[in-house]
Amino acid sequence: ESGSYVFRPMTVDIVAIAATVTMGLRAQAMSKFVNLKSPALDHPVYVAADDSLCYSILGNLIKNAVEAAPEHTEVQITVCQANNDSDGEEVQLCIHNQGVVPAELREHFFEKYATSGKSGGTGLGTYSSYLLATVQGGDLSMRTSELEGTSLCLSLKSAQAPHSAREASEVGAHALIPVQDVAVSVPSYTVLLVDDDDFNLMVMGESISSDSYQLALAINGRVALEYVMARRPDV
Repeated sequence: ESGSYVFRPMTVDIVAIAATVTMGLRAQAMSKFVNLKSPALDHPVYVAADDSLCYSILGNLIKNAVEAAPEHTEVQITVCQANNDSDGEEVQLCIHNQGVVPAELREHFFEKYATSGKSGGTGLGTYSSYLLATVQGGDLSMRTSELEGTSLCLSLKSAQAPHSAREASEVGAHALIPVQDVAVSVPSYTVLLVDDDDFNLMVMGESISSDSYQLALAINGRVALEYVMARRPDV
């Protein structure tokens, strides 16, 4: 807001960030029977951006999309490259859900404190996301209708793949050296993590070794009880 932030662009894989955020929010999506779909791409897409700012933008917007999506619907994330006449190539990441932004909020959607119908909502998530997009030389837009649902589109400047990534793609798969499998005996303890904050679940989940434990996540009490009824965890 003060204009003091100095943007120093790096080469960022926006697909990888979207996939990480999606993984962290999947438990919350499942708790309301929403199918959260990552970008259907098997290769990186690079933008000139700041990875921490991109993570914050996508964390806000994808979480909002899951909360706004009606039960038993889908939240879809798509990434594509487009050509901007003035700035050259750019990358667009769009988040679509089948909910509809209320009419009274549409003209003020990215304004500070603009919110409607969300318990505890402050209106700062979309506002800060818009600031973080524009400070990186990008843009954030929204379109909504009863027929098509709601799409939020983040546009950022495209970037060339980092040198090491280009080298890896040129060398190809034939240069990979197979590693001999080693049989390791591990305990079969099941750990159930329960937290109503999806990012807490993601951080705690990363701290627990998947080699030693079978990890299950629950975003609320209802999901936790359903899991325990099906299979009581050890921890």
